[in-house]
Amino acid sequence: MGLDFAWIAPGTKTPLPWRHVTPSGEVHAWPQSGTSRVHMKAGCSICRGFRASETTSLAACKPLLAAQWHPTKNGSRTPHEVTPGSRRVVWWLCPDCNYAWPARISSRALGGNGCTRCAGQVALPGDRATLAVAQPDLYAELDVERLMLSGVDPLTVHVRSNREVPWICDGTPRHRWTMSPAARMNGCLCPECPHLGQTSRPEQTLLNLMRQRTGNAVSNAPAGEVRWLDRRGRSLPARCDIVLPALRVVVEYDGWRYHDAANRRRCDRDKTMALLNSGWRVVRVRERTASKRLVDLDIIDERLLQIQHRYGHDLAPVADAIIAWVTACDG
Repeated sequence: MGLDFAWIAPGTKTPLPWRHVTPSGEVHAWPQSGTSRVHMKAGCSICRGFRASETTSLAACKPLLAAQWHPTKNGSRTPHEVTPGSRRVVWWLCPDCNYAWPARISSRALGGNGCTRCAGQVALPGDRATLAVAQPDLYAELDVERLMLSGVDPLTVHVRSNREVPWICDGTPRHRWTMSPAARMNGCLCPECPHLGQTSRPEQTLLNLMRQRTGNAVSNAPAGEVRWLDRRGRSLPARCDIVLPALRVVVEYDGWRYHDAANRRRCDRDKTMALLNSGWRVVRVRERTASKRLVDLDIIDERLLQIQHRYGHDLAPVADAIIAWVTACDG
């Protein structure tokens, strides 16, 4: 039985069949309510990309992306039945690492998001982004038994995960707490052990390297009796990241997240000047990433060494450069 359009109101919400021919000769047919067409002035759903066709489907618009469509986990749905702007969540299969993951179609087709494993957001056993591979010393402090009881494979814990996991203090095994690996990587230590201060993982690594090369390096210690005025005008002891008392050298590791602010740059400069005026030699390791870079302090002094270091790279060359600089100054 056909529709009698003489009895259909323009504002009806009932889906009606529509059809039109594109300039290229393609016939588009789609259902749509009368109110959306008459009152909302909506046009062809296929031309606007809301419905898939031979020319607007994901397979037609993004053939390379459609090739990553998971062949078995999406049921009977195919890339020919969805559009690039669809908000539907489907399964994908990475051609590089063979990892399957769910993601919204629009986030991949329009947002440009790729494989979560290749991007380092998800880790599988043996991946470089796992805590076991990237930080074996830190992995040794994981409470593996509690982690496995919660249904998490310890070998899949991501080195930058924000999910809290259980830990066992390597110094005092009776100390147990939960904390995210990201916080541990940022220098957070056992909350029950007494610490002079929290230090970041790069600072700890650089400290160990300097101890190997000099035999006398102190962490988070004051540089003699040197004092400086902070941004609030308080007179504070110049506590430094690494102090080499025998060489009268202090090493400051400046992470870009904390030292990038304008007020922190002023504090870094004032503290450095106070140390230089007191006869100390200062090394400032300025951290940089792929998109961020800490500029050097505007201080010209032969007793100041500023080194640019790429975050995540080996710190051994930095330690060697510091020793070479100190040797050259003494020579």
